[in-house]
Amino acid sequence: MNVEPEQRAALLGEYIAEHCATVRAAARAFGCSKSTVHKDVSTRLRAVDAALFARVQAVLRLVGTDLAAGCVERAEDTVLFVGSRRGCWVRTVADTDTPALWLLDMLRRAACGLPQAAGTSWQKYGTATPPEHLTAQCLPDATDAAAPAPAKPPRKRHLLRRLSLLLLLLVLAGAAAAWYYTGGDLTALPQKLQSLGADSLPHSGAKLI
Repeated sequence: MNVEPEQRAALLGEYIAEHCATVRAAARAFGCSKSTVHKDVSTRLRAVDAALFARVQAVLRLVGTDLAAGCVERAEDTVLFVGSRRGCWVRTVADTDTPALWLLDMLRRAACGLPQAAGTSWQKYGTATPPEHLTAQCLPDATDAAAPAPAKPPRKRHLLRRLSLLLLLLVLAGAAAAWYYTGGDLTALPQKLQSLGADSLPHSGAKLI
């Protein structure tokens, strides 16, 4: 192709996104090497068109994983399989939990390299599947999920915090009273307290009422 590398990257990206093509198929269609296609759609395309780059990367993850999906329908549940080159993911779903949606979710996670949902097990080829993996996973009941959690007992530190706050308020109230009593001169507080105590004591010539 006698075009600029950036233009070639955009053309390759549009082809892969529209046809869900692999790097090999795009290289064959445009008459260039696989390394050129890989560099264009993984490096140059990011700077040319970020949105197209994201679409291309999603397509390449999907078509490049070599995944195979299948299911075995039983009386009350369905066993789902998503296989790769090294092994397969296994999940048993009750018929009331929409097995088709679970299979799509397993495929999406496998194609994007994400961990599978809880209850989905990994099984290597050539080994027997444990019986517990062939039992339908029970989803939590909506009423149980919506039930409020039991209230926790109050902790001791909450009581200490309240006592500390009460003591602080008492100290502040005493300081404010002392400030008002001394007219803002706290150094005169001991002398005023002594005079107050002296006035309250009985002296000579005093009469009891």
